[in-house]
Amino acid sequence: MIQHLPAMFERAGGDGETADRDDDAKVQDLRSLYDELGEPLLVAYHFKFEIPAIQKEFPEAVLYKGPKDAEAWNAGKIPMMLIHPKSG
Repeated sequence: MIQHLPAMFERAGGDGETADRDDDAKVQDLRSLYDELGEPLLVAYHFKFEIPAIQKEFPEAVLYKGPKDAEAWNAGKIPMMLIHPKSG
């Protein structure tokens, strides 16, 4: 998983190749990563407007809201968790 981090950051953040592409393309890139890496997958989002597009493609994605979500994640009950980098 760690070896995939640079590619994931480039795809998610826009690496020149993806910078001009719309959000749907980024969601499709996330789909490719999810299909490649499997679950569980922790996805960091930067803007709230990204959440609905991700949840539309991945209805199983859970938005982190607090410690109960962290417990479920740690127990392997959540296949994809959406979390903001500044989440507490």
